[in-house]
Amino acid sequence: MTRGSERDDRGAAVVWMVLLCAVIWFVTATALVSASLRVDRQRAATAADLAALAAAQHVGTTDPCVRARWVAHANDAVLQECAVHGTEVIVSVTVEPRLWPQGQARARARAGPAATPAPPATPRDGSTDAPHPEPP
Repeated sequence: MTRGSERDDRGAAVVWMVLLCAVIWFVTATALVSASLRVDRQRAATAADLAALAAAQHVGTTDPCVRARWVAHANDAVLQECAVHGTEVIVSVTVEPRLWPQGQARARARAGPAATPAPPATPRDGSTDAPHPEPP
């Protein structure tokens, strides 16, 4: 039903609503997949850190890479590489993504012995307790 230059706009709102719903769905899906990939990367980094720390604790006593593999597996990761250089351990792990069908999240970590803490400072006058200033 058009009269002269007027057009019939019935049904245009339905088209705009369908387009709006499609855009909202796309943005939501993108945000969920992006957040999931970030979480997977963080899971891989955590698994690598824990595996490296566990392996570093066992350097010189048992095979540190066996311990690193066990800790990586406990964190749903797969140990890809484990190298012991003196007292340092370098590990690389992968984690399967939860929402994305392809690829893997990878992370590397290095750990070694903690430095021995410095002895506590003693005052120059030889006393064992440092003087505490009086509050004002």
